[in-house]
This record gives sequence, structure tokens and C-alpha cells, in this order.
Amino acid sequence: MKSFISLGECSGLVGLCFKSWRAVTVITLAGLISPPSFAQNHLPDEWQIGQEYEFRPGYYSKLVAEEDGWKTIITEFKDGSLCSTVKAADESYVVEPINGRFLSLDPVFVEITGDGVFEPGWRVKGPHRGEYEYRTVGDRFMTEGADYNKDLSVSETTIEYIYTGWKYPEIRVDMERRSGTADMTGLRSAYERHLSHCEK
Repeated sequence: MKSFISLGECSGLVGLCFKSWRAVTVITLAGLISPPSFAQNHLPDEWQIGQEYEFRPGYYSKLVAEEDGWKTIITEFKDGSLCSTVKAADESYVVEPINGRFLSLDPVFVEITGDGVFEPGWRVKGPHRGEYEYRTVGDRFMTEGADYNKDLSVSETTIEYIYTGWKYPEIRVDMERRSGTADMTGLRSAYERHLSHCEK
């Protein structure tokens, strides 16, 4: 059985960022030092399934599946592997790995992941550690989201979300709140692909 590290555990290892067709924004995580000086190798405009590339020395990412905007990416490095399935809420952004110590989460995105203990589920993530609420468009009330959400009934719908995060979550300082919609089309299929590729 191959062991993967979840994206939620990877702040000191390897991350994903969102590359806009207009610009790339990198936000450093609290408590970490300045980015290293090596050049970031960016993806080509078309990342093909099965294509692996070395985005920093010794770190290799491969796109293993993609459908309906959901990308399953396996990244390998000296100490292990990371496997995550992600979809940007703002589809003008595409997912791209960045260096091993920083994570650009400027757009809100939906992630399917597990941690080796809990069965994988989905969650809404943003620039910092935080929490979220959601509802299907047309519903009256919000539902408090879980880190490993098993609610696949939202597949093929659009959800409204409220994300609340803190730059310094331990002391809940510098709160940031974002709201918007996310197209959940293909969630159920993406979940099954994630189990197939990431939970072996």
C-alpha cells in the first residue's frame, strides 16, 4: 500500500498554486522564511495526462487524471509523495505545483484529499487555514463544512460558499472572509478517480 501525504500536511514539503493566465501570485505561509532563490519551472500551457516535470530540483509532479476541471496530481520528493485532486472555484485559474515550502492559495479552491487516517473527502480551501460553510444554489440554509466532507450529493450542482480563514490561526489574528460559488460538476467521478490513484 503506497502512502501519500495530504495537501493539508504539506506546508513544509510541497504545495500547489494557482497560475492565472494573467499572472502568478505566491503568498508565503506564516512562520516560514523567504523563498529560496532557485528559478521556478512553470508548466507549459497544456499539461498532458501522464506528463511529469521537475518543478524544482528533486521534486516531480505528474498529472494522472483530469476531467470537468478536476486535476489529480501526484508529486514525489525524497521523503515521500503527495496526492491530491483539486479544482479552482474561479476557472480562470489553473493548478500548478510550486516550490516545496510555499503555497499560493489566492483563489479559493475545492480539494479532495485524505490523511491516511480519515477516509478522503472534499473541502473548500483558501489563502490560510480556516473553515467554510456551503449550500447548493437555491437552498435556504448553509451547512458547516468538514475537513473530509462526504457529501457527494452536491455533485453536478453549483454551491455557494463562505470561507473564513486567519493569517495566524493559532491566535485567530488577521481574519479574511471570502464568498462565492464553485461548480461541483464531476465531484462524484473525481472522488472515485482520487480513490483509484491516491488511496492504493
